[in-house]
Amino acid sequence: MAGLYSKRDNVTMYLFSLPGVILFLTLFILPVAMGFFYSFTDWNGISPSFNFVGFENFRNMFVDKRVSYSLTFSLVFTFFFVLLTNVIALAIAFLLNSKIRGKTIFRALYFFPAIVSLVVVGLIFDQLFYHVVPIIGEGLNIDILKRNPMGNPDLAGAGILFVKMWREIPIPTILYIAGLQAVPQELIEASIIDG
Repeated sequence: MAGLYSKRDNVTMYLFSLPGVILFLTLFILPVAMGFFYSFTDWNGISPSFNFVGFENFRNMFVDKRVSYSLTFSLVFTFFFVLLTNVIALAIAFLLNSKIRGKTIFRALYFFPAIVSLVVVGLIFDQLFYHVVPIIGEGLNIDILKRNPMGNPDLAGAGILFVKMWREIPIPTILYIAGLQAVPQELIEASIIDG
């Protein structure tokens, strides 16, 4: 196998790989290295000069309330996203795995959010949040829903969570359905009899 390629073939392979390697180094490795270097300076991103400040930026980061709020929000968001996504996906999987009429059509329709592009999802929910939610809020006389939830700091996180879950729930649902269908029917019937 070692003598399968000649030196000329090896040079050709390296030359064909070179553009990809250059792009990877230029567009990924170099920006990461520059960001790491600038994290130890006081550069504001605009001025041509900067000073080396060492770990001062990292010390400031841990006492900044905005950073702690962002980390807390990310942890809470992730916790609720993972929990609710799995609970809802499992419930829907049980429903779609049961003996209901037209379940194949429901499965196809239900998987639709997973194949829609993120741009389309953004446009759909932009219109829903901007036009539909305020109308519902006016109709039900709920003050907090009378304006776009994305413009309300108290509701923006919940709105983002809802959109993310709407788009992401179909994939775990399909996985749960596949898992449920792998369970033998005899085992289910025996567990029903045993209570």
